[in-house]
Amino acid sequence: AGGGTRTSITDGSTFGVVLHYHAGQWGATYDQRASQFTSVSMTSAQDGWIVGMGRTVLRFTGSEWTPVSDPALTQVLHPRQVVAASQEDVWVVGLGSRPVRGGTSFHGDIAEVLLHYDGNQWVEQQTDLANSRLFDLAMLSPTKGWAVGQLAGGMGIHPAHQQQALIESCVQGRWQNAARFASPAGTREHSLYSLALVSASEGWAVGSDGLIVHGQNGTWTQVASPTDQTLWSVGMVSPTEGWAVGDQGTILHYQNDAWSLYQDW
Repeated sequence: AGGGTRTSITDGSTFGVVLHYHAGQWGATYDQRASQFTSVSMTSAQDGWIVGMGRTVLRFTGSEWTPVSDPALTQVLHPRQVVAASQEDVWVVGLGSRPVRGGTSFHGDIAEVLLHYDGNQWVEQQTDLANSRLFDLAMLSPTKGWAVGQLAGGMGIHPAHQQQALIESCVQGRWQNAARFASPAGTREHSLYSLALVSASEGWAVGSDGLIVHGQNGTWTQVASPTDQTLWSVGMVSPTEGWAVGDQGTILHYQNDAWSLYQDW
């Protein structure tokens, strides 16, 4: 399944669209007016989740996509990412519906919210994300995993500073900062956008300005990158081979312990 948006040619309204690939063809299975779907995660062909802007949370239970209504989900104004490891282990992260305590209405002071679903109820997780944003998660269990994003430039009660790329770890159910990476000189925007684990002790993350970081045994280190283009997604075939893609058609290939620009000619 895949999520996205389309715009009506008659009135310009936006629709969130779900496509399903079956028997060699793609077909639309669901759309929702005035929505923008941002993430999809399937636990099986019969179960999955989609989230999107405007508190959109959908669940697929084998026959159709159904909006999910739960008081806890109202805490997330704009769900950004959903990660479903199983029917009893689902995570949703996104921009909260309330300011940081004592803060202002500036975007930088709106709290990030992380929710976990155990098959029965949604519970907000305690984090240190008062002025941060998360863009991807990878969970090893309901109490262990990683997330990547940005430590936002502060406003209001938070002192102004350059953004920093951020890695959070979940250890025994507690979320806390694991690593930060300063933005290059002359830039303020700096984030990690995608995360891929190759084992319980090793992973890769990519982001702004060609940023690539490697994690081993809980320690994350920036490594040499062959590009300064923003990288949006990374996937690992094995511990010794992987791919990353980004702006301007950038494709990177990891092999022989190094990342290089991929050329298919």
